Amino acid sequence: MGRGQWRLDDALVDELNRIDAALDDDITRGDATEFRAHLEAMHRLIEERGEPLPADELVPSDAFVPPADCSLEELRKLMDPDGLIPGGPPEVAADGR
Repeated sequence: MGRGQWRLDDALVDELNRIDAALDDDITRGDATEFRAHLEAMHRLIEERGEPLPADELVPSDAFVPPADCSLEELRKLMDPDGLIPGGPPEVAADGR
C-alpha cells in the first residue's frame, strides 16, 4: 500500500483471504472492474480495522498489499500460488518490506 506496516487480527486476515481468492479469480478471468473493486475493498478493510505500526517499528512481514492503483497485469506478476495474504500470523507489510 505504500503506507507502512499494519498489524491485523485473525478475523481480518480471514476476510482478506476471501478477497484475495476473489482477486485470484479476477486475474484468471481478466476482469479489471471486479479486480479494482476487490483491491480497494482490501485497502479499506486494512485501513479501517488494522492497527498501523509506528514508523520506527519494523517487523518481518507476512504479506504485501500492492497499491490501490496497481493494474491487473502488475498484480498478475505479483501473485504467487498462495495469493497475496497467506493464512498465517497477522502482520502485513503495506509498503513492500
